[in-house]
Amino acid sequence: MKIKRILTPLLIILLLFSIVVMGAPTYVNLGPTSEIDGDIKITSEIVAEGTTANEFETTLVFTDPTADRIITFPDSNQTLDLSLYYLKTEIDIEAEMETIWGVGLAHSGANSDITSMTGLTTPLAANYGGTGIANNAAETITIGGAGTFPLTLTLTASTDVTLPTTGTLATTGKLSQFAATTSAELAGVISDEIGAGKARFDTSVTAKTTTATLTVAEAGTILVSAASAYTITLPTAVNNTGLTYHFIKTDANYNLITLDGNNTETLNYENSTGAPTLTYARLNTYCAEVTIVSDGANWQCINERLGQNGFCWVWLSIATDNIPADIFSRYDVTGITTNIGSNYVYSNWQAGNATSTSVGHLVNTSATFTAAMVGKRIHNTTDNTWTYITAYNSATDVTVKNDIFANTEAYELKYSEYRVPVSGYYIIDFNVMFYSGLTVNAMHIGAILANRASITQVVSYPTLTLHIMRCGQTTRIKLTKDDIVELSGYATGSETADLLYYAAEADGKVTTYLKIWLVEKD
Repeated sequence: MKIKRILTPLLIILLLFSIVVMGAPTYVNLGPTSEIDGDIKITSEIVAEGTTANEFETTLVFTDPTADRIITFPDSNQTLDLSLYYLKTEIDIEAEMETIWGVGLAHSGANSDITSMTGLTTPLAANYGGTGIANNAAETITIGGAGTFPLTLTLTASTDVTLPTTGTLATTGKLSQFAATTSAELAGVISDEIGAGKARFDTSVTAKTTTATLTVAEAGTILVSAASAYTITLPTAVNNTGLTYHFIKTDANYNLITLDGNNTETLNYENSTGAPTLTYARLNTYCAEVTIVSDGANWQCINERLGQNGFCWVWLSIATDNIPADIFSRYDVTGITTNIGSNYVYSNWQAGNATSTSVGHLVNTSATFTAAMVGKRIHNTTDNTWTYITAYNSATDVTVKNDIFANTEAYELKYSEYRVPVSGYYIIDFNVMFYSGLTVNAMHIGAILANRASITQVVSYPTLTLHIMRCGQTTRIKLTKDDIVELSGYATGSETADLLYYAAEADGKVTTYLKIWLVEKD
């Protein structure tokens, strides 16, 4: 017992000495539930057997430190993933990215944001902290979808795009797929190009000079001109609701451009028929305009403009005496105040020389007299005398009221007429003033002679005995293109009636005149 008591303390002293002098044992086996209170000092590595005792162990190796190092584990349940980062107390991100993936990073300074990345040819997957999105030097980003249709975004300039928090971003389609938008909301984002509170989409301008069929793509302004009349055919109005053409005639003539509603479709506008028609026939004056709009089945005509309004005001400026009885005399109204469109014509109708002397006749074997010349005043330019043609005998012989023509004497017969440029309704304002020599049982009529074939009596007066007689009226009358309007009169019971005239327009003294202007087209 005494030996035992002596050996036990001795063995303990020897063990402590060996630990101090020779170092700690290489391995310390700890059970699965062993606890150690305080610091553990390990020379080089830790070996863990794991749950199953076999030939496989996990070894933690410690590099020989050059200073005291501390690794702190977070206060949370985690699984350590060593696939992305090295367990180092200090990591040079730029160096490690270059080493691991060959990727270069650029930044603006210490502890600053990354400004660019180069060298990444394969998208960095999400499980490695990337996005899976490829980026190249062309500023193009390609996003691979779940299927075989990737999305490529290409930047052409510095752009800020704000995406909605939810929903699907639409790139094509109609406005109907979006939420309803009021006109007030649109007012702030759609420009008002025509100054009428309306959005304008007919921005194209097309010119037409001859027969054509319009396409839907040509919707917009159509500038038309016509060296001669022609027809423009519209596309079908069916399934083209809202399709709009605005026509403007740009040349100063009366050649008609007819609009055809695709053969069977009608054009609706105010006209003499009181119903839509298959054609539109009003583009026949300078700057005439009309807008044609499809209603889905036919065409509506709106915003019509007459264009240049043919207007004339002419008056009697030469002596006109000895009006013949019992025939309509057409007066040479030569004073021209206004002649817009040049539709009033005062020019030579016939001119020549008498080839023989025949009492009460004008004979010229080279002439081309017509029955339409009866009632016209004719001028003997050799001796400056005047008379009237009272009868047509042949192309070379007419009867005259006064025997003033002898062989070889020259004569001149004038047009003095308004030539109707387009069909429609006209206002005619005229006045004829007779004076002197009126005898009892005299009747005076102011009239319009149309086409020299039929006379439209405008106003008549009963038998009167006066020394001055005024015949005049303002009337609205329908005329057809190429009709002729002349100032004319009729007297009976008098061989000495004259017309009151003024050599110059002054002080409102014009008494025999003709005014005519277009107010409505057919």
